[in-house]
Amino acid sequence: DSPEEAQKWLIGLELLREETLAAPTPVLIESWLRKQMYSVNQTKTNSLSVKELKSLLPMLNYKAPSSRALKDRLQEVGVKKDRLDFEQFHKFYNLMMFEQNEILDEFKREACSFILGNTDKQDASAVLLHDFQRFLIYDQKEPWANDLTHVRELMTIFIDDTMRKTNDPEFTVSEFLSFLFSKENSVWDEKFSEINNLDMNNPLSHYWISSSHNTYLTGDQIRSESSTEAYVRCLRLGCRCVELDCWEGPGEPIIYHGWTRTTKIKFEDVVKAINEHAFVTTDFPVILSIEEHCPIEQQRQMARIFKEVFGDKLLSEPVEHMAEQLPSPTQLKGKIILKHKKLNVEGGVTTRDFRRGQKQGDLEIWDPVDQRWNRHYCVISDDKLYYAEEYEEEEEDPRKYQELHCVEPWFHGRMKEGRLMAEQLIHDYCAETGGQDGTFLVRQSDRYVHDFTLSFWRSGRVQHCRIRSGSEGGHTYFFLTSNLHFPSVFSLIQHYRENPLRCQDFELRLTEAVPSPDPHLQERWFYSNLSRGQAEDYLLRIPRDGAFLIRQREGELDSYAITFRGDGKVKHCRIQKDGNVYLLGTTTEFESLVELVNYFKKKPLYRKIKLRYPVTPELVERFSTNENCSSIYMETYVKPNEIEPSL
Repeated sequence: DSPEEAQKWLIGLELLREETLAAPTPVLIESWLRKQMYSVNQTKTNSLSVKELKSLLPMLNYKAPSSRALKDRLQEVGVKKDRLDFEQFHKFYNLMMFEQNEILDEFKREACSFILGNTDKQDASAVLLHDFQRFLIYDQKEPWANDLTHVRELMTIFIDDTMRKTNDPEFTVSEFLSFLFSKENSVWDEKFSEINNLDMNNPLSHYWISSSHNTYLTGDQIRSESSTEAYVRCLRLGCRCVELDCWEGPGEPIIYHGWTRTTKIKFEDVVKAINEHAFVTTDFPVILSIEEHCPIEQQRQMARIFKEVFGDKLLSEPVEHMAEQLPSPTQLKGKIILKHKKLNVEGGVTTRDFRRGQKQGDLEIWDPVDQRWNRHYCVISDDKLYYAEEYEEEEEDPRKYQELHCVEPWFHGRMKEGRLMAEQLIHDYCAETGGQDGTFLVRQSDRYVHDFTLSFWRSGRVQHCRIRSGSEGGHTYFFLTSNLHFPSVFSLIQHYRENPLRCQDFELRLTEAVPSPDPHLQERWFYSNLSRGQAEDYLLRIPRDGAFLIRQREGELDSYAITFRGDGKVKHCRIQKDGNVYLLGTTTEFESLVELVNYFKKKPLYRKIKLRYPVTPELVERFSTNENCSSIYMETYVKPNEIEPSL
């Protein structure tokens, strides 16, 4: 109510902030865990029900492989009668965080400065005082660790039991792992946290730069939400390099973690958030690391947005034209730098590279499967013609955006006994995950040919809304309420994941998507009753590499094979279903066969072969072969390419 009172609040908040920054890691973790526990604890007691724990798991970035695995974990921490006290909750958290046994295996090698003790039990003594001191001196290279008193004080911070805080302390496995992943074991030397402006005049490449990976994500890399707030948080914490994963969206670029279930946000919204918060904490330059997946047309949109939003902040010209090294952070103050691959050639323009004596241009090749001419970038060099894969189409067909929902995990297509099946799926999913309001799926309407139904969980039961369609000026639109139209079902769902659906009786934002149990059954490239020989016969009729189908292997319920053409031959790769995932080769996991196909449409499956042409019954009818093709059969299954670790 007065400036004096406001000043007291500011002083108090600053003291709390300083106290939090100075607090040791175990205190911070305990405080955070109590906050999470009380946020879902309906009875306000110092305990949690298993149902309340399940609702917390997504906030802890943890998804139990199965109900059985979760039950085993709870038994491990001594849970009885489906309730956990705080101590058990804390132990459960440690089990989740440190269940990777390969970390512990490193401390069983002879080369280690000490041999870890009993690691079979988390509460067993594993690291003695003098062992820990040797570890700090010889492995971590900490000179202060020569002072045994200092080492003893550090150990007592991480020891849970007051009775074990003696002159000769010992770490349990859990406590030792807590130390390894704590800020007290950070590789960063805090004396460098304060920036000296006199030292900021060297070339930019001479500095460590605080950087962020997958900046847009608020949680894990598979199912979490993307948010502009994540950029705001990073920039205000002093981060100077943020990442933008840019993908083709409905009419404009979007940002999300490609080929996952993370939500999508508009590219332009992210750029505006960066512009507003880039230099609040510091004037030193911001680097935007662009991971580009957009076609040329949407890249042009990105360039226009960068120029319009950033204006003079955007670094578009060299700071010094004759410079022999990068400019310094001081020279780049207040500037935003784009880190992006340059395009090799402008589409459609033929140029001559006089330095190499090469001609560059376009080559058009007839595609007998799609029955159209495809344009390829080509180069003539040393009397040879080299050409790349065809260009992405720059002219956009607005109808393709109306089908974006078809590859989303929340879309279930036309369901047998639609309403009843939708309710059963949502009930089962909510029983498994804790039943968050807004858990949803979308299916085709049982009654209306061009409409859809949104089914969602609210207040312990499933409700349904009709997604209606209409047409205006030759364009189809979709809506839940007559005053708000969307060009596609996909954009409608994205809107209500970010903004609440307002009805007369309630407001609700869509949250968790209920995945389709077997989405491949809706796909024309999947065959549930096709032999290996029949599959090869189908592929022989399609005269192009990249033709493919997936079939269920004969007599094996959880085993599939992808049959495709590559290098002019018919090849096969095994796909094994293991629990809820599909395993290709020995290490590559996908949550569905649809996800697998979509991934290898973008990435090579075998050598340089991508999945290009789905072999549907209609396509097989169009083609026949008159030649003896027995030479292109493959007797054995081939191994797929090793997948990128980021998946």
